[in-house]
Amino acid sequence: MKKPFYNKTKYEDLLTHKTSYFFLKNFHARITVVQVLLNDDYSLATIYWDTLFDKNTIEENLNTHKKSLRVFIAKTLKVKAMPELRFIYSSSFESQKSIEELLKQ
Repeated sequence: MKKPFYNKTKYEDLLTHKTSYFFLKNFHARITVVQVLLNDDYSLATIYWDTLFDKNTIEENLNTHKKSLRVFIAKTLKVKAMPELRFIYSSSFESQKSIEELLKQ
């Protein structure tokens, strides 16, 4: 896969922004994009996400919208080669909730 002209950090930031916008538009802000990481040859983008709602239902929706997200990002960033997308749940909200409960005790 040919590398795009973006440097890695800038491309990850752009992917984070565009992915967040796509989720806001299609999922009505029920998903928070924590981070997007690219591998060295830009062929795989790992999207770390979190939610306050039912994780399993949203995970199913993410997998069904994976292709439309790739098309949306490729069109808005005007790139020919779009990396494969992998979604990984990040439990930052759950961690925060458990810390708050410990502090209340």
